[in-house]
Amino acid sequence: MTAEIVQLVTADTTPTPAPVLESLPLASAPDVMSPETLSRVLDGVAVATLAEWRTGKNRETRRGPAFQKIGGSVRYLKTDVVAWLESHRVATSEQD
Repeated sequence: MTAEIVQLVTADTTPTPAPVLESLPLASAPDVMSPETLSRVLDGVAVATLAEWRTGKNRETRRGPAFQKIGGSVRYLKTDVVAWLESHRVATSEQD
């Protein structure tokens, strides 16, 4: 019984953040998305904004997720979008 109490007292109760895939409509999104589809998945980020992010003058000014050009069409891979979202995660500390 003592071991059970020690285990309960020392258990880590830090909440883990929800994975990006579970927290957005990205979970049900196709593996390859058009800018219009990604706009809906990102809850209204305008297609024009995605275009601006893609067309930065150099790599330093490109701010959006990685993309593919397939026959002149822009496509986003779900894995690239998830990686981009996770790289932009900002952790906050709990307020006292």
